[in-house]
Amino acid sequence: MEIEQCGSPDGPLLTFAQERFDVFVTIDRNLEDENNLRKFKLGFVIVRVVNNEIASYQPLFAKLKEAAQKVRAGEVVYAVIPPART
Repeated sequence: MEIEQCGSPDGPLLTFAQERFDVFVTIDRNLEDENNLRKFKLGFVIVRVVNNEIASYQPLFAKLKEAAQKVRAGEVVYAVIPPART
């Protein structure tokens, strides 16, 4: 099996991940801009949260699960909490 290499600093991690997983979940907002994710053999779920504390993820658990089940190799899906209305 040929593994896609990536020239970005994320390359080794993404190459490692695609050898072992079907889905890569991250809060890295630059991942898609810095890498050609369509070339990888795993799907990507990019999470948009206020901060990296577990409480910020709790409202997204259902969306995260659904996104991880539906995303396909080379595809990017966003899991975002809608902004609060004031």
